[in-house]
Amino acid sequence: MILWYAALLLLSMVIFAAVVLVGTRTLLEREVDQSLVTGAQQAAMALQRALTADQAVLTGENGEPVPIPARALANTFIEVRLNGRVINRSANLGRLTLPVTADMLTTLQNDLEIPIQRTKLQQEPIKMLVYPVASTDGGRYSVVVARSVADIDVAQQWLLYFIVIGGAGTMLLALFTAPWLANRAIEPVAHITENALAIARSKEIGQLRRLPPHPNTDEIGRLVDAFNEMLDSLDEVLRNQQRFVADVSHELRTPLTTLRGNIDLAKRGILGDEAIELLESEVDRLYRLVNDLLLLARADGGEPLARNVVELDTLVLEVYRQGQLLISASGRPLRLRLGHEDQVTIVGDADRLRQLLLNLVDNAIKYTAEGEITLSLWKESAKEEARIAVQDTGIGISDEAQANIFRRFYRVDSARTRDVGGTGLGLSIVEWIVKMHHGAIRVESREGHGSTFWVTLPLPSPEEIAVASERTGRTTLPRQIARRQSEERLLSHP
Repeated sequence: MILWYAALLLLSMVIFAAVVLVGTRTLLEREVDQSLVTGAQQAAMALQRALTADQAVLTGENGEPVPIPARALANTFIEVRLNGRVINRSANLGRLTLPVTADMLTTLQNDLEIPIQRTKLQQEPIKMLVYPVASTDGGRYSVVVARSVADIDVAQQWLLYFIVIGGAGTMLLALFTAPWLANRAIEPVAHITENALAIARSKEIGQLRRLPPHPNTDEIGRLVDAFNEMLDSLDEVLRNQQRFVADVSHELRTPLTTLRGNIDLAKRGILGDEAIELLESEVDRLYRLVNDLLLLARADGGEPLARNVVELDTLVLEVYRQGQLLISASGRPLRLRLGHEDQVTIVGDADRLRQLLLNLVDNAIKYTAEGEITLSLWKESAKEEARIAVQDTGIGISDEAQANIFRRFYRVDSARTRDVGGTGLGLSIVEWIVKMHHGAIRVESREGHGSTFWVTLPLPSPEEIAVASERTGRTTLPRQIARRQSEERLLSHP
């Protein structure tokens, strides 16, 4: 990482140096060009004033020098020419003549513009401008202005020297200090690595010390917080797994003990009808437990649900009919009734939604000794959702228990007896089905005043219904026909 950053730093410095050098030279040469234009204009104006005052200057025979602007510096040279012949020059030229070529003079005679030229004056680099001066006598006057650019070359060489020295010093400083900074920056990562290795080797997350909070809220600080949060989550998962194994063992122990006892009675030849019924009951309990555990295992494995068009009101009617049979089998003085019922169509898994409703109705029957159970369905078009309510007049649920009723194998304290049957997984399955349909479930209850379970499911868009219909390869039956077929099926196969 240090070498990569050093290479990146070096590349950045090279680009920066190139930009500085090119930019500086461009600015300085632009300043030189501007000074040449200004000097040429001033010299041309001085020449025109002299020509106006004394026409004899045109021949250059009177010996009077043409005025040269006082701004001509040591490194700026000015010549005045008549028809290409030098008739005056600045003092700093001495006997030298600026290198005006024949091509320049030809261009000047054709009244064409001559751009600024870069040339040399006795091996000294200069920039030169030939500037024509208008006259009334037919003579072709011109002003030649040149300026040395040797100082620009020298300045650029010194600038390059300072950049190289400064860049080399910066690179050395970066290479020497980068390891210390890198080690200091990744020190918390080393602690995280050590802790992760300790977890992998010990497999006891709850006994490991969490990382101390990082003083800064930077990437390392967020990593430390995320790592500690991950440890807490893993700790909770392991505890839930341990509790789950203990609960499964506890649930299996009772039917297995009953089976073993009755097997001993069978060996002795004293197994009666009551014992056989008990065996059948315990085998049914084991069968339901295994089925529920298999379903939850599939849920934990991320098994997807079907996405078909489901007429929810028809499904509620089916569950209502099956609930009547469950109440008859329980022998309790209960009444199941249909409350509000809207016509609702959703997209989902009909079998799992039926299981959801049956689990809620079955749960209400188990914990309601007498009274009434109401099954209702609303369509909330404004909120684009369907609401299902299963209300009972049973024992109710305490506030503390309401936070845990969807936990696997959890039973309300006042109803932990085996008389109600079940495996303690029904509400866990209900919650999973609701989540897989992108819905929500909540409970409203008071001890001794019954409970109401509310299920909210999203309504599909017309496009989703069309896609689901195409997926099944058929269209939905008219609602009245579907309801009639449902009633006939339930009556013929109770």
